[in-house]
Amino acid sequence: MANNQHKDTKYQSRKPINSRSSSARVSRISGRDRLDAYFRHHRELARESLLRQLKSPLSSMMTWLAIGVALSLPAILFVLLAN
Repeated sequence: MANNQHKDTKYQSRKPINSRSSSARVSRISGRDRLDAYFRHHRELARESLLRQLKSPLSSMMTWLAIGVALSLPAILFVLLAN
């Protein structure tokens, strides 16, 4: 039983070492600030993506070509079947 009492005291809450509270502060972020951060983040990602495409133009062109073919095949098949 004495062993169980020792375990219970081990998990009791401890007081902070310094005199200040150790809890986190709650801050409010306005909707306008969130929206500004959202658009700023997406502008940065768009710029980085464009720079990556410009650094490797051949592989980017091949990727765009593959996307173009993949998108045009269903449209061509639809036109052929409709006529």
